[in-house]
Amino acid sequence: MARLIGRDKALVEFRGVTKQYGADADLRDVTFVFSQGTSYGLLGGKYSGVFNAIRLIYCSALPERGEIEVLGLDTKKMSIKIKNLMGIVPRFDALEQDLTVYDQLMTFGRFYHLSRPALRNRIRDLVLQLELADCEGLLIRKLRLFQKKKVALARALIHSPRLLVIDEVCHGLVVNEKKWIYDQILNLKKSGHDIIVGSSDPEEIEVLCENSLLFHRGQLIAEGHPRGLIDKLVGSHVIDFECANGEVEYYFNKLNSDYEVHVTGSRLRVYIKNNQDVRSLQNQISSDHMLTRRPNLEDVYFKTTGHLLEGNWQHLSL
Repeated sequence: MARLIGRDKALVEFRGVTKQYGADADLRDVTFVFSQGTSYGLLGGKYSGVFNAIRLIYCSALPERGEIEVLGLDTKKMSIKIKNLMGIVPRFDALEQDLTVYDQLMTFGRFYHLSRPALRNRIRDLVLQLELADCEGLLIRKLRLFQKKKVALARALIHSPRLLVIDEVCHGLVVNEKKWIYDQILNLKKSGHDIIVGSSDPEEIEVLCENSLLFHRGQLIAEGHPRGLIDKLVGSHVIDFECANGEVEYYFNKLNSDYEVHVTGSRLRVYIKNNQDVRSLQNQISSDHMLTRRPNLEDVYFKTTGHLLEGNWQHLSL
């Protein structure tokens, strides 16, 4: 297993980092510190800065301003050494399409100067661990998306890194496939791996990570334990309901003095604090389309920015 540089060093540290992308600043003066021995999730939608932050962590890009250290090493000076200490599951399919699964893993493992006998043993273990036996001899381009995700994870683990950086690993998967990926990553956490996840899916961050960072338009807008952020910034419950257009102003005026209410078209979203009675509010609403649910990190994001993570629901206020 690759040895980390100094267990007393921070896992990742950003100090005043700005990264330009096109005409806009994709990251603006971002500062944070990740400790070793835990897991972190970077959550944000399109143009939030999460993709760039992940690329900066695994040294695929360098900042215009500020400093970044990964495992105590400066990314501007020690990028090759840093890459050797981590495994990366990138957002986009980076697999060689005309290699078999076995040859893909063998070729990638040679980049880390592993001997052929050691590689064969490691591939055998990963094929068993990640249930790849049924496709080990198939070309990558013949695989289903779920199988490709498994191969990408196996490739990231081929050199037994301690740090695993994962970007949108579950995008495009169905529920049972996501759960399988979650279980694998949680098992890696239990075995001592440090995990950093980048995602636009709040569930992914809540399930996999002990700490979450929310990004919007290149800025870090909230940071903390997922459930702690939800309890502090949202409350105990959320009620979403539809009403006739003529009733929107009526319900807003009726509820806004006691609750936090957000309006989008004919849809109202009401946030209920931990000390407020859910049933009392439900009794005040007459709607055939009412949903009462527990809040999640997307509610934190929406309350803080006025946008959903995909950026397709603009917040309108009366």
